[in-house]
Amino acid sequence: MARIGGRRRSLARTLGRLPRVGQTVRPIGLQDKDLVPLFTDSRQIRSGLADVGYIASRETAFAVHLADLTGRPLLLEGNTGVGKTELARALAQSAGARLIRLQCYEGVGEQEALFAWNHAKQILRLQSSTHAVDVGIFSDEFLLERPLLTALRSEQPTVLLVDEVDKAQIEFDALLLEVLGDFAITIGEYGTVSAVRRPLVILTSGGKRELSEALRRRCHFSRLPNPSSGMERRILAYRIPDAEAGFAITRDTAGQSSADPTELGWHDLLDSLRRRGLLNHVIGFVDALRDNGLPCGPAALVDAVAALQCIDLYDRGQVRGALCATLVHREVELLTFAALFDLWFAVARPDRRTDRDKDTTPSALAERMAAASDDLDASAFGDAVGSIAADLVSEFGEYRSADGDSYSAMQAMRGLDTAETTNRIAMHIAAGLPPTAMSSVIAERTAQAQLDLLQRAVTLETNRLVAQRRGRDRVARYAVPRTAGMDEPDAGDTSELAAVRRAVVDLGRTLAVRQATTRRRARAGEIDLRSTLRRSMSTGGVPITLVRRKPRIAKPELVVLCDMSSSVAEFSYFTLILVDALRKAFSRVRIFAFIDTVDEVTDLFAPGTDLRVAVAKLNSEAAIDIDGRSDYGRALESFASAYPNAMTSRTSLIVIGDARSNYSDPRAAVLRDLVASAKHARWLNPEPRSRWGTGDSAAEAYREQITMCECRNADQLSSVVAELLDS
Repeated sequence: MARIGGRRRSLARTLGRLPRVGQTVRPIGLQDKDLVPLFTDSRQIRSGLADVGYIASRETAFAVHLADLTGRPLLLEGNTGVGKTELARALAQSAGARLIRLQCYEGVGEQEALFAWNHAKQILRLQSSTHAVDVGIFSDEFLLERPLLTALRSEQPTVLLVDEVDKAQIEFDALLLEVLGDFAITIGEYGTVSAVRRPLVILTSGGKRELSEALRRRCHFSRLPNPSSGMERRILAYRIPDAEAGFAITRDTAGQSSADPTELGWHDLLDSLRRRGLLNHVIGFVDALRDNGLPCGPAALVDAVAALQCIDLYDRGQVRGALCATLVHREVELLTFAALFDLWFAVARPDRRTDRDKDTTPSALAERMAAASDDLDASAFGDAVGSIAADLVSEFGEYRSADGDSYSAMQAMRGLDTAETTNRIAMHIAAGLPPTAMSSVIAERTAQAQLDLLQRAVTLETNRLVAQRRGRDRVARYAVPRTAGMDEPDAGDTSELAAVRRAVVDLGRTLAVRQATTRRRARAGEIDLRSTLRRSMSTGGVPITLVRRKPRIAKPELVVLCDMSSSVAEFSYFTLILVDALRKAFSRVRIFAFIDTVDEVTDLFAPGTDLRVAVAKLNSEAAIDIDGRSDYGRALESFASAYPNAMTSRTSLIVIGDARSNYSDPRAAVLRDLVASAKHARWLNPEPRSRWGTGDSAAEAYREQITMCECRNADQLSSVVAELLDS
């Protein structure tokens, strides 16, 4: 108790010695120098920052106040655009202090950050002096101050900003240690320069590299998160007063109204958004971009709103271009932006079900697509493709699941004979080209490009209809490809699935190389003993000429059944990555996704396909209900009846799932028949073995019919796949 009480008294004495505003103190590292805080308390900091247009949270203001009070540098970390640099500027402006900025970059060193000698002037002085021994060329006259030295020698209140310190090399951290630890720097030819008045030091880092522990120990730390919606509205109110009023334009000022249904649909959507609050809709759209990996900070939101106030909002192309220019900063982000924009700013088309007389047979749809290719007007062609896509989705895209009706883009496209459509489009295009050797090639490539446009239009229409029934957040969560790749996990993610994610790509390459080596050795064939003895009789057995049988190398086929429900979807994704890496080791790979219904998604995982895009398409286009409840028995029965020829004597079957069937009939007999018709069969279960058969798990019933393997790490996954390859 005495020790505890002693610690309390020691802490009280320490806190009692903290400086007050205007009080002269002698902190460690500033011998005989004054430490005068710039601010009274954190409330003064918040109000002062607000006066200059910077909205700071209580946590940020307190971190600044503590750094100002104790004389320690403040290290700010956060995503791009959250306001790290702007905070230092606002602090200097609100305190009436001088701002000195050191912009870090790769290769920055002592001469750029601390000081340099004016060598040209020194040489001139030496040449003009008759007594070179007495010439003092290492004095203030020849010293060129850089930002750090300027801040130390400044007599007025100063805010020193060391911006983007993570972009400098790690050797630069050592250079900062003496300056930030003692607020002094030793120059060999000149002496030691100590701070005249301690500056408020702000270091910013975007996390490009890990800073040294020694540098971190000398700093207070604060992370600037992305602001909340309420905070962003306050920031917008300061930066763009009456932002909502800036959107208040009438249709008369937007030009003449068009009779085009798509344009009229955009006008109606825009009017509806303005009535409900267009600014809130834009903020929600930016939040969705952040959720899908785009680093959109408050500054980007301010730029986006300002850009929207400078364009014609009734032109959808201008709105899309303005948002893309201000919110997207890398090419890899374009795919995510396009998917979310089409979801948040979707234009409704007329209900196609009212037109029952329209011919929607595959042949008629192919003819309509071919006829549309004759139109050279891009807008008219786009409208025609959109109309065909709407008819496809309405006629063929709807399916039923346990949780209600929904739409599938893949199922809708199956209502179109793609081969016939491509041929008809190519014929129409070739008819208008001069008869040359390249005409057919140009026509075929153009036809395929137009068919890809139709596929995208079908996906957009499907997402729009699903969003109407299930909600926009559901589609954004499953149907939009994230900017961050699945094989690039966060450094702080230490889960078992993250370990699989980090290892699965390298594992796939390793297994593929090993399999190729095994098959290359097998090409030599086994020794044919009878033929070897017969051939060696002519030489008396010296030497013996080996005769080998001609090898019969047959690659196995692979069928993968993936449970895509939320409980095991991530593990299924990683397994699909591994299967994609091993595709060349199998003669044929077929992939089926299921929850309570099953659908083949092999085409989505064609060689060379971006896996992020494939997974997003799987969630949005396959005829499965992502939000549905798993029903393994129903899914297995659907697979057996819909794809009776999928299993052969050369097929290896992999089932991926936790076998939790929500207490429905497992129909283990169906699985038994599938296993009997396959060469090999394995069930990969990401749950620990101790949980098999508990609750709604049907693992015990299934493991009687198939070899079930626990797969919770990369080693277990690799052993199962390697066994299938070697068999």
